[in-house]
Amino acid sequence: MIRTALAAGALIAAVNAAAQSYPTRAIRMVIPYPPGGGSDMLIRPIAARVSELIGQQLIMDNRPGGGSLIGTQLAAKSAPDGYTALIVDLAFYSNPSLVSKLPYDSVRDFAPVVSLASSAAVMVVHPSVPAKNLKELIALAKARPGEMHYSSGGNGTATHLAGELLKNAVGINLIHVPYKGVAPALTDTLAGQITITFAGVNAVRGFIENGKLRPMGITGAKRNAAVPKVPTFAEAGLPGLDATTYRGLLTPAGTPVDAITKLNAEVNKALAHAPLRTRLEELGYDASGGTPDEYAKLVRSEITKWEGVIRKAGIRIE
Repeated sequence: MIRTALAAGALIAAVNAAAQSYPTRAIRMVIPYPPGGGSDMLIRPIAARVSELIGQQLIMDNRPGGGSLIGTQLAAKSAPDGYTALIVDLAFYSNPSLVSKLPYDSVRDFAPVVSLASSAAVMVVHPSVPAKNLKELIALAKARPGEMHYSSGGNGTATHLAGELLKNAVGINLIHVPYKGVAPALTDTLAGQITITFAGVNAVRGFIENGKLRPMGITGAKRNAAVPKVPTFAEAGLPGLDATTYRGLLTPAGTPVDAITKLNAEVNKALAHAPLRTRLEELGYDASGGTPDEYAKLVRSEITKWEGVIRKAGIRIE
């Protein structure tokens, strides 16, 4: 009996020691987009701060392609040992409804760790458009059904779905023009060939400041610190338009709870660091944080929300 108790005690001590020592090596952060994109720009300063806190490197592993499917599938099939994490954005929540044969299960194959930050979408128009605010733009679109265009960074992207939300919210007929990325979409809007574009704050801030694009509104519950003069859609008279992108951190399903708890705690510490929060605001992000359970609820609610938008718009990607 004494030997059994001693053996059990030794096992518990070993398990506790292993939990306390995590992580003992570098953690790979899979980013399913190329360097320089929104998720990449967000995670790098966060990872640098977390690395300082835990004394281990967080290695960025950019795996772009397939509308984020390649990197996401890679993470789903990685060893659930706490040393692989995945950065996700709106595509993770919308892909279950957009992609007919998703190579992973967005809920079953992942363990939520923490919500990192939210970012807003800004609706901008070329200055030649004879509408000075959102109310006038909606009236113009209703007077010219099927004549006005809006561009996006591609079918099923956040900027595309933001346009569909607008159409659904006010009952206007806009023609969607998808591009291979937000940059070319903005190029044609700047040239006056496209009426409306939705884009991230960082992508359009400079054009708003120099008057080359006119902002109509920004998604989210409050104004964005990077573009404080741009009203929210609620302030502009359209409270139902919310195309906020929530970026978060996941690990493969089966990752030890102790590893998830530790990673969650250190990311929350990093996000509470004032200089980091300021840096994220400058990039157009609002730091989030919270528990794994809170992020799990957000993941499920976002999947459900975008399923309704996508179904109504009839969007499908094979």
